[in-house]
Amino acid sequence: MIWTMPPSSLRIVGVRVARSLYGRWRLLPRDERARTAGVAEDAKEKALAVRGMPEPERAQAEADLRAANESLAEALVGSAESDPEVGAEEVEALREDTTPIAKLTVPETLEYLESVIRKLDQPPILMGHSYGGLLTQLLLDRGLGAAGVAVDSAPPEGVRKVPPAQLKALFPAFENPANRHRAVGFTPKQFHYAFTNTLTEEESAEVYERYYIEAPGRFVWSGFLSNVEPGRQDTWVNFKNDERAPLLFIAGSVDHVMPASVNRSNYEHYKSAAHTDYKEFEGRSHFTVGQPGWEAVADYALNWSNEHTGRALLSTGLPS
Repeated sequence: MIWTMPPSSLRIVGVRVARSLYGRWRLLPRDERARTAGVAEDAKEKALAVRGMPEPERAQAEADLRAANESLAEALVGSAESDPEVGAEEVEALREDTTPIAKLTVPETLEYLESVIRKLDQPPILMGHSYGGLLTQLLLDRGLGAAGVAVDSAPPEGVRKVPPAQLKALFPAFENPANRHRAVGFTPKQFHYAFTNTLTEEESAEVYERYYIEAPGRFVWSGFLSNVEPGRQDTWVNFKNDERAPLLFIAGSVDHVMPASVNRSNYEHYKSAAHTDYKEFEGRSHFTVGQPGWEAVADYALNWSNEHTGRALLSTGLPS
């Protein structure tokens, strides 16, 4: 733990961000820590100040904390010596206390993301993986973003394709209805089948040890329930929205969690005049963003985004 905070305080997004950033700062080389100590301590102090603060004063305190977090994030990005393995403390913290994961809801997550996006000077390119792909679709449907890329995306309401491999991969979440309100765990064996099925057991175990945290059961169950409960649910998307920004679906041919057939069905549900594309990569699992060869997927996503927004953001020049 970086510093001690009660669980109620950790449910404040800015506090969790500050703790994560502070953990990364502590892993910098000594000279880099000395250079950025001021902004790091400022973020820590402002996070501690939010604890127990009454509602009227807390709004301003949270605004101050967001500004301090942004300054610390900029300092970390500017550090040429930044350790690529930072973030381990954030993983450990979420393993110790899964309460923030269990309490996540789609509306609250969207509200937070929308608040960040609307403060930017220009519409950003939105990219999301897995459930982040669904959030990307929902944000684009709200008129946000210059373009969107949904990688191995969870489907919105109305997409009913459920291959057997997906049922097996998500069984840990579906085996108990009470998991809808819990953080759901995967064993190393289940993780290997669901996420890292192109890796050896030994390689998968290393990924599991480094990155694994439990998943919000509410998110997993929402996809299933959205197709059986009456009315529009939290994951409803207007497939006929002509005003939506361009959207690219990227799928992996051996993805078990969100199989390519699910992504293609999702893509085919869009019937609007808005531009929508689909790309399937052979031999890519749900761990495509960490699997060897991830650079080709990233280059494709970025070059497609450049092409459809008229921007040029660190493009490698590879054909899209």
